[in-house]
Parts: sequence; structure tokens; C-alpha cells
Amino acid sequence: MKKWFCLYCFLFLAFFPLASEGAEEKPDEYTLKGKTAILFNFNGLNPSPYEGGIGIKKGISKSTALIVSLQFSYYKDKEEVTNELSGFEYRNSSMGIMFGFENHFGQIKSISPYWGLSLLFGQEKYYSKYTDPLDLGDYYSITEQRALFLNPMLLLGFEIKIIDNVHLAGQYALGFEYAFGTYERETPTFSAKQDLKATIAGVDTSSLILTIYF
Repeated sequence: MKKWFCLYCFLFLAFFPLASEGAEEKPDEYTLKGKTAILFNFNGLNPSPYEGGIGIKKGISKSTALIVSLQFSYYKDKEEVTNELSGFEYRNSSMGIMFGFENHFGQIKSISPYWGLSLLFGQEKYYSKYTDPLDLGDYYSITEQRALFLNPMLLLGFEIKIIDNVHLAGQYALGFEYAFGTYERETPTFSAKQDLKATIAGVDTSSLILTIYF
């Protein structure tokens, strides 16, 4: 997390003065007001093979845009049990809706740095099963977790113009998560269910965002 955060901060501080200067020199060339875009979000720097979202961005002023998007993730892994090796099964999925805004610092040489805030509300499901055939009674352990979560984030990013109306952004988000739900665990000799409440600080994501204006 620290590596990506430091990298984005360095690039942000490096390009912010240039973008601000360029915006002052040619104030009429760059504006978000009245523009609408479709967003395709790929969290390609995270370990989950299926994580991203789709949304809409609407410019409300020269430098500010509102964003609404659906976010989702899915991860699955499995290793079959044998006579000598333990087996496991793991599934994790989430879906939510995100509201936020971006504030851009103009554009120079096709690069527009920005900062913003977002709030993601969604549901997450987690399932894992561990099996050990070497133990007497074929020991297994099943864990299930279902939770609702609220995730406020600070956004730092750069939007780069590829061609007319098609832009690509790199974005780093840092915040925290508050989750509440239920936690269940089952073994051959034990079963329990309890309420879950957790606050996780330092939650971060790195994303690539394809932006298509129309």
C-alpha cells in the first residue's frame, strides 16, 4: 500500500503545478461542464481476477464532475483433497454502488490530474472450507461471512487523453471500511454463529478507468 500511495503522491505533486499553469494560460480549452461519460473501471493491480465496475460521470462545472457507478468483485479458488494432501475451497464476492466526485486541475499535454471523494455502499459474501483427510473423522472447517459495508475513500488520479472523447485514468483510493453482518463457523464437533462488526483502516485500491465521453 505504501509503495503505491507514495508513487501517486509523487506524480500528483509533480504534475499539479504544470496542470494548474496550463489551465491558467488557456482557460477556455479544458472544461468538464456539460460533458457526460461512461466509465469502465478495472482494478487490475489487485489480486482478485474479477474486480471492477461500470458507471457514469457528469460534469457540473469546468473542473468538477459527479460519478455514480456499480462496483463488483468475485474470486474463487479450489484445491481437491487427496489421500495425502488437504483440500480447500474459497469464494469471495461483493457488489455495491458508489457515489463520488472528481475535481480536476486543468489539462496540459493531454494529462489532467485530479482529486476526489467517494462513498461505496455494498454487500460482501465470504465462504471457505478446509478438509484434512489425514485426521480421524475426516476433519473439515467451514467459515461463512455475510456483511454490509460502507467505504469512504480519498481519490488521487490522472486522466490521460488517448484520442478524442476516449481517456484513460490511473487512480489510487485510500480510506477505511465499516462492516456489519454475521459470521458462522462449523466443524464436525462445533458450530457457532455470531454478529460481526468491524472497522478497517488503511483500505486502498489502484484502478485503471476507461472513460468514453459522448
